[in-house]
Amino acid sequence: GVKRVVQVGDSAVALVADTWWHAKTALDTLPIVWDEGPNATASSAAFTAVLQAALDASEAVVGNSNGDARAALAAAPRKFEAVYAYPHQNHATMETMNATARWTPQRCEVWTPTQNGEAALAATSEVAGLPAAQCEVYKINLGGGFGRRGAVHDWVRQAVAIAKELPGTPVKLIWSREEDMQHGRYHPVTQCKLKAGLDAQGNITGLHMRISGQSILAGVAPQNVKDGKDPTAFQGLNPPGPEASIGYTFPALLV
Repeated sequence: GVKRVVQVGDSAVALVADTWWHAKTALDTLPIVWDEGPNATASSAAFTAVLQAALDASEAVVGNSNGDARAALAAAPRKFEAVYAYPHQNHATMETMNATARWTPQRCEVWTPTQNGEAALAATSEVAGLPAAQCEVYKINLGGGFGRRGAVHDWVRQAVAIAKELPGTPVKLIWSREEDMQHGRYHPVTQCKLKAGLDAQGNITGLHMRISGQSILAGVAPQNVKDGKDPTAFQGLNPPGPEASIGYTFPALLV
C-alpha cells in the first residue's frame, strides 16, 4: 500500500500509503539517522537550574508594585516562602495534528482543524508557492486546540509540502500520538517564588512574587513584549488595567 517516501525539508520524512496504518508501520522500518543538533543534550534539570538562579538574581523587571514589600517583609514577625514550578507541557489535544491538502500548479486547498484560519492560509500560500487568492483553507471542528492550533501551523506546512509531491492527489497527514508529543509546541517552563510577611493577627502585610520562565509571546507575537515584560507571564498579578488584575489587596506588593 506504500506509494511514496517524501523528504519534507530538513525536518521530516513522510511516507504516503493507502492507509495510515500502512504508512505508520512502513515508516517505522526506515533506517533513518538524524543529526540531533546542538539541543540534543538539553534536559529538564538544566532548565530548572537556570530558572532557580533567576529567582534569586539581583536584577528583575518590575511587573507590579505598590508600597515597600521588601521593608514590610523585613519587619514582619512571621514569614512564609514557597516555590511553585510548572514544567514543559505538551498541549496533548485529544485529536493529534492533522490536515488534508490537495495541490496543483494553479490551486491549493487544505482541510484542517485550526484556531487561526488566516495563519493557516498564510502557511498554505507560502509553502504552496501560490498567492493567497489561489489557496483555500477549510476550517473543520477542533479536537482540542488550547493555542497549539493558533499561530504556528507546522503540520499544515508539512501537509502542503507532501501534497506538492503528488500533484492533484488529496493527501491526508496524521501525526501519531508519539510524534505529537515529541514535536509539540510546549507550554513554557516557569517557576514562581512567593515570600509573604504576616502580622500578629495573620494578615499579610507584604507579598513579594518573583517569576522566572520562558516567554509565551516572544515566539508568536514579539511585538507584545515591551520593556522586557511579557504581560502573559504575570497575568492576574497586574495593576488595574486592560489585563486581568490581581483580585486581592495588599499593603505592600512587589511582582
